[in-house]
Amino acid sequence: NTLAYNRRLAQGEGIRIFKVGRVYIPKPQAKGRGLPDELEMAVGAFSGPRFPASWLADEDDIGFYDAKGALESVFSALNLDAAFKPADGDPALRPGRSATVTAGGVPLGVVGEVRREVLAGFGLESRPVALFDLSAESLLTALAGARRIIKRRALAVRSAPFDIYAGEGVPAVKKSVAFRVAFQSDQGTLTSEQVDRFQNDMLRQPRRELGAELRGDSAGSALMTNRV
Repeated sequence: NTLAYNRRLAQGEGIRIFKVGRVYIPKPQAKGRGLPDELEMAVGAFSGPRFPASWLADEDDIGFYDAKGALESVFSALNLDAAFKPADGDPALRPGRSATVTAGGVPLGVVGEVRREVLAGFGLESRPVALFDLSAESLLTALAGARRIIKRRALAVRSAPFDIYAGEGVPAVKKSVAFRVAFQSDQGTLTSEQVDRFQNDMLRQPRRELGAELRGDSAGSALMTNRV
């Protein structure tokens, strides 16, 4: 809908838009009674002429490789080694013009050109539309190598990065990654002393393997790692 609205105002120019926000996916087993899954997503859409109208260049529509190239530029800036594999089974994207995106074994999402029958529902079938649809949480996971170190620990039953920060208070060559970690033991209730000892031991691994430093106090700490 946003792309259709902008196309009416674009006066023949190419459109490149993106948004980061939450989507709400109903749980099939809940049958309308439970809360949906909330996912933080990063999406982008591309459509229209690749270049402004000019006698110097032929008119050529934006397509799959433009959306893929945009992602590759972002991943390169983040020093993230991403892989693209054909995604011919996606019901919304064109076979042969779409791909799944992964990094470090973590599925990130998809990129590709939208099927014509989907575009027709929005009045957009006159030109190709390319998009990417990525999980923001998965992207954070792929960026945060320290999470794999945390998950090695037997008592860390759940861990997830929830914030990445670079700016005031953090050295220019580093970024701060904050994690939420849940501890659990099947041997009994953990004491605060056990959790403190386990946390201190857990933090030594990112220091040794990633050169990370602890930022903040133990109750609300983050790891500072070299920027990637």
